[in-house]
Amino acid sequence: MKSTFFKSAAALIAALMLLSLITACAGRKPKAAVDETPEGKPSESPVESASPAPNEEIAVPKIVLTDFSECSEKIAEIKPGEGENELHYSYRDPAGSGYDGGPVSFYAADGKLYFRDPYSYPGELSFRSLFVYDIASGEGSRIKDDPPEEDKLLDFAVSDGRVVTYHGWFDIESEESMGLYPLFRIPHGLFMSDDEGVYILETIANCMFKVRLVDNTEWKAEDKLVETESSVNEWKLWRFADTGISIVTPYQASFICRDENGAYLFLDLYSADESIEVEGEHTQWIIMKYDRAGNLVKACSPTISWVDERIWGDSGRISFACGDDGSFYFAYTFADGVEVYKAKL
Repeated sequence: MKSTFFKSAAALIAALMLLSLITACAGRKPKAAVDETPEGKPSESPVESASPAPNEEIAVPKIVLTDFSECSEKIAEIKPGEGENELHYSYRDPAGSGYDGGPVSFYAADGKLYFRDPYSYPGELSFRSLFVYDIASGEGSRIKDDPPEEDKLLDFAVSDGRVVTYHGWFDIESEESMGLYPLFRIPHGLFMSDDEGVYILETIANCMFKVRLVDNTEWKAEDKLVETESSVNEWKLWRFADTGISIVTPYQASFICRDENGAYLFLDLYSADESIEVEGEHTQWIIMKYDRAGNLVKACSPTISWVDERIWGDSGRISFACGDDGSFYFAYTFADGVEVYKAKL
């Protein structure tokens, strides 16, 4: 039988995942790139413009879904095991108490997938290590980064040879670590990284601020990145301060990242509302891509739902991450293994 503690931990994990998706997600500072829509060529968007004047009446654009197989790529299938260099799904202590549920978060960087999974120190259950999966070779290894206690069930990033959590970082090669003073009591959103460092995105009321790691010693809040306005008619308007672009999405959408071409990626926790017109089969999740002009150009829906019988259970969950390349990744944890997909929008 599971202990009360681990039941509570599993519930906390699920709550934190849903909170981070709905209230805030990570952004990424894009590299310079050419606009995807060539000059003089009409936009592929189903709406003429998604950058209305502040007082203009706004309607949610019609969402036409592309087949999931055409907008995503399966990059890994990982079978769980009990070895040192395998992905761990569960742990049992000598008294019989334990944890079932597999990895609680993951990150994609440098051609590798990093999973925070349960790991047994002598006589103790913990989340003190990362399982590292090399996508090209299919081989696994393990990093014992031992994150601060308050970060064990939260998101993280891997950048420039370091594992970075909200309260500290760990150098993979030297095994040096350093604590970080948090700016906020409860961090929100997903971690991300680019050539200039590691960031998280913090939501305060309807504003998002990029929080950057400075000199490997502390978090500092940078300029406001985006403001949002919402309506009872189930739409949300995003105003991005750095580009001046305004984007209209369904109310439950979360900003994920900017890809390497400067496009905006969103994830929508779909709710059946008459004001949101969706064409095509879909589950609870809809991934949406807006071009650099703010126009919706593509959308798709994962074929697996978060209430699917193969997902929903002691060992099942869906995890999301914004990788170091600006791509959107998601992982299905099934009873017999983890499948990881990369969005190709």
